[in-house]
Amino acid sequence: MTPAVAWNVTVQSDDFDGDFVFVATSYTDIYGSTDDPNLTFSDSDVLYVRCKARKLEIFMTGPQDYSRTIGVEAKINSGKAFKWGVLAGTASDTLFFNNPKTLVAKLLSSSKFTLRVPTTNGSFVSIFKTSNLAGAAKSKFARYGCKI
Repeated sequence: MTPAVAWNVTVQSDDFDGDFVFVATSYTDIYGSTDDPNLTFSDSDVLYVRCKARKLEIFMTGPQDYSRTIGVEAKINSGKAFKWGVLAGTASDTLFFNNPKTLVAKLLSSSKFTLRVPTTNGSFVSIFKTSNLAGAAKSKFARYGCKI
């Protein structure tokens, strides 16, 4: 189920060192598509923007195995598609985006972020609602040491 707002913003305390962790999350806006016969697309992909210990990260999680993914094709709003480097997390269901500050800056004024992620047998598309990231989160990013 898609939430009514694009970003769910939370501030949490890290139980280990007491650092505050700021997290903004966006869920898949609508069902995407896949041409990989081994995947059944679901709306469970989640896009995160996180600031922890003055480090900005943007990553997505989902039911797919991202362990071999090194790049994605992305679109912001209805603009031209572009390639973006990524790195799979230690958990194979997590995909971290390279150059997070640059990507988050692009998303600040966007309303839609579309990703085509290659898989072993094809690809899948996830579409995220990204409107109002600046209003929901920009001041908190700075407050927790992640200036954009």
